[in-house]
Amino acid sequence: MGKAPLYLSNYLIKLEAGSKLKPDKKFYVKGFEITGKFIKSRSTAAGVTFDSVFDQVNGYDNVLSNYQLLDDVGKISGSAWKSLEGYESSFRMNEVKEKYQEDKEFRKQFDKLAQQELENLIPDPKVLSQQKNLDYDEENDLWVDNSGEETVYYKEDEDTGEFIEVEVEIEEDSE
Repeated sequence: MGKAPLYLSNYLIKLEAGSKLKPDKKFYVKGFEITGKFIKSRSTAAGVTFDSVFDQVNGYDNVLSNYQLLDDVGKISGSAWKSLEGYESSFRMNEVKEKYQEDKEFRKQFDKLAQQELENLIPDPKVLSQQKNLDYDEENDLWVDNSGEETVYYKEDEDTGEFIEVEVEIEEDSE
């Protein structure tokens, strides 16, 4: 197999275990926090990081991971009693999962804010081209980023105008 999986994969994500979680503190689950980093991605820029929560009983916890995201960006405030931006009632941290399961209005606002913040993690392709100063390779119809350790190639989607990272092998002309 050699290096084929590295070149054929759509995503490479590095996951690092963080601090341990105890059932009586922070998220009220036994597990640990995880920091993930996109090493390679065909749909977002490499280097984007994200935090998540792993519950040793149930595995990856989407609600607590999204809670952490919303808390990190300031959409959740308070210390003992928490409040979610755009939601009228307050809640305690140990009630988050129950509140999410039982309160439709809370779940709707929570999911709306989480979706907005998750979309913010994906860079706008037009902004990406300006930030990275991409060069256009007319011969191969590709945008080229030579700013990092490796050359990264992008193809512009004709319908949306978005830049999509592509894997290519370009042969150099030898004279």
